[in-house]
Amino acid sequence: MAWGTFSIADATYDNKSLNTGNDKGYTACYNNDGTKLFTGERDSGYTYIRQYSLSTAYDISTASYVTSGISISDGGLPLQVYFKPDGTKVYISPGSISGYTYQYNLSTAWDISTASYVGYSNIGGYRFYIRDNGTDVYKINFVSSSYRVYQYSMSTAWDITTLSATPNTYYQLGSSSFEINGLYFKDDGTKMYVVSNNTDTVRQYTLSTAWDISTASYDSLSVSISSQTTDPRGLSFRHDNGSKFLVSAYNYIYQYSTYTPTPETNIKSYNGLAKASIKSINGLAIASVKSINGLS
Repeated sequence: MAWGTFSIADATYDNKSLNTGNDKGYTACYNNDGTKLFTGERDSGYTYIRQYSLSTAYDISTASYVTSGISISDGGLPLQVYFKPDGTKVYISPGSISGYTYQYNLSTAWDISTASYVGYSNIGGYRFYIRDNGTDVYKINFVSSSYRVYQYSMSTAWDITTLSATPNTYYQLGSSSFEINGLYFKDDGTKMYVVSNNTDTVRQYTLSTAWDISTASYDSLSVSISSQTTDPRGLSFRHDNGSKFLVSAYNYIYQYSTYTPTPETNIKSYNGLAKASIKSINGLAIASVKSINGLS
């Protein structure tokens, strides 16, 4: 049993998905309050970002299409879309042979129709994540027959044009048989998550030193998504507490839940026994138990 957010140990499929249409679901992410959803779209050799409105926050089954914007004539697949946490900047990697990552400013936060072009980085690495401080960037690359997560720095926060050409360090994930198509970090930098389209799993890693990718180690913890898709293309979490995550797969976005702890005082019984009669659960003293399968 795993207590707390950002753990995939008890993750479950919500039985909720979004059919984005052909080549419109390569990547997906929520905005900061879960009322908007953004996906990557390819159409006629151009890369776009599609924007949806969610009538129920963090529920993709309530999505309605709003607009499509930010046209990039790079000819590739929109493999990553990432927003600055306040929604005023967006970064997109088309995943073409150029290996560019493009940056746009949004004059109205979370509204892609207000985007203006800033610049790009061309160091390669299509799936990426930017730390909340805006200076540390993590990118997946395939090098020497293996997938690695490289850690870079931007000399000016949130300015992709200042990204260093040489990585600070890296972590080797695995061989070509473990292809990585998504990357995400817990908000405190102590956990990393990847999705593999060879194993059809989401995997969890621990960083013993927060945000230092060289200290990563596999938690021996994974979630199978093969019942939903055998070709995942992207991964993102609800950023504030990790209670939801999205897996994208070309034409569909799938939604999953992790478990958020409930107060121990709300637990009334377990397996038909009153709480006062329970001394321990799975070796844990009852006073240490915060939730049971995420339910009060």
